[in-house]
Amino acid sequence: MADMTFYRNEKSGGYSGRPGGSGSAEQSGKSDNPLPAIIMGLAFGIGGAVVMLLIISLAAVFYDIPDNIMNIMIIIISAAAMFISGYKSAVGNKKNGMVTGMITGLVFAVVICAVGAAVFKSISFSPELIADLAIGAALGGLGGVTGINRVTAKKRKRKK
Repeated sequence: MADMTFYRNEKSGGYSGRPGGSGSAEQSGKSDNPLPAIIMGLAFGIGGAVVMLLIISLAAVFYDIPDNIMNIMIIIISAAAMFISGYKSAVGNKKNGMVTGMITGLVFAVVICAVGAAVFKSISFSPELIADLAIGAALGGLGGVTGINRVTAKKRKRKK
């Protein structure tokens, strides 16, 4: 016969119905709104990119760095920042890592394109722009999957 004992949840004072259960999402402290996590991920990624780009620009002032190397370094920094922003947003949201990361990466790519359009005073809707947005979403999604796997791995480790 199944044990039908209801256990009291210490956080909310409610009853969860099974051992270790947390009841609803409201009781467990999780909300369905990923916006704060996305904003946190964007801020972290953009802040990190700005710091790294400032370091690279300072290095370019004191050393003779060829333009093609500078372009490669900027692309690597941007890609790493998109990945990290997706990672941080997924860790902050604690669920839907791929979707949260993709949205964060896409918004990050849109911000980069908007800054480029503001600096150069023109925008062109070209296949290159669509590819940049798709790459941003893909890198953010990859970071989101990595971040959510980190969160679930910690949960599994704690249960043992």
